[in-house]
Amino acid sequence: MMIKRKRVIFIFERNPKHLKSGGAIRSYEIFKEFKEIDNHNFFYIFRVYTFNFGGFLKFLVRNFNAFLKFINPFYKKDFLTSDFLEPCLIKFLSIFGRLLYLDYHDDPVLQIKYFNLNSTLNHELEEKLLRRVFLNLKAFKIIGVVSKEFKEFLEKNNPYNISKEYVIISNASSPQLINCSKLPPKLVITLISGAAPGRGIEDLIKAGTMIVKKVKDMQMILALNSFGGESSNYLNYLKSFYGKKYKWLNFKNVGFKEVPDLLSQSFVCVVPHKKNLYMDFSLPIKLFDYMAGGRPVIVTNCKATSKVVKKEKCGLVVEDNPNSFVEVIIYLWKNKKEAEKLGKNGRRAVERSYNWKNQSQKLLELVLKS
Repeated sequence: MMIKRKRVIFIFERNPKHLKSGGAIRSYEIFKEFKEIDNHNFFYIFRVYTFNFGGFLKFLVRNFNAFLKFINPFYKKDFLTSDFLEPCLIKFLSIFGRLLYLDYHDDPVLQIKYFNLNSTLNHELEEKLLRRVFLNLKAFKIIGVVSKEFKEFLEKNNPYNISKEYVIISNASSPQLINCSKLPPKLVITLISGAAPGRGIEDLIKAGTMIVKKVKDMQMILALNSFGGESSNYLNYLKSFYGKKYKWLNFKNVGFKEVPDLLSQSFVCVVPHKKNLYMDFSLPIKLFDYMAGGRPVIVTNCKATSKVVKKEKCGLVVEDNPNSFVEVIIYLWKNKKEAEKLGKNGRRAVERSYNWKNQSQKLLELVLKS
């Protein structure tokens, strides 16, 4: 008589206590639906907040139930991760089970290059990052990406020369947490972003210098988070140079829980990314948060973001320069009914498709079939 092996799933994810970066939020959200099968007869879910060998061993020592199932050959073990694992951990896990799913939501080398943070990327670090990405892509069976454009890029121009099964698990938002409120009577322009030169932040500030001449009480909110090193230096530069110069410019440090309140204060929200290879396949969480809040969005003509905005009719697409931002922001301010319509379209799209519950359920179904 053949005994059916029970299945153990180990999920490597970011700690939900630290939800400021897009990667951490995505890591927390895409595995939410897996909690629903924790008590299933054939499934045991263990959530591991570490991506290195030493951290995983500490997890096993502290979690005796996980340790027993990990070493028991009668359990079928699958490993899912929201970020790249260290090479030695990959080798270790492959002995005990199947490396099933890697969430490839960002490429660290391309991100640094196209964010113009090259001073942090010396040759040694670049080689280390490239090797880690290569080993992870090679080891895992299924690779999750954020957009069709990223999937097509990897299938046609894969810099790592690895053929894999790529699936689209889009970024999204939480409509149950972000309310759709009326647009405010004041022109408040909002950007939520990481601090980096390649994100178009200064183009938006320059647009603000022209808009304030036409709308005297205009306000601009830059909710910028730094991720250390050169990013912190850039944020400090923005605050010291522009923050002291313009009274209409407000810098805020906003966490995941403060986003709904920030959006309720905003009339229009912007994704001012500079058009390039990396930004063409990037599909940031902030876009869907803007849409969930019922705000009209303005995005530059990067492929993935502009495609969503055009399809859902939730905003306007512009060239990546200050004059273009000025033109469309003033247009929406003068045409408030159209701005409201665009915002409502975005909200409906999030409720229908671009919500984390849908994306997490899609990933769960994929794992259960594999």
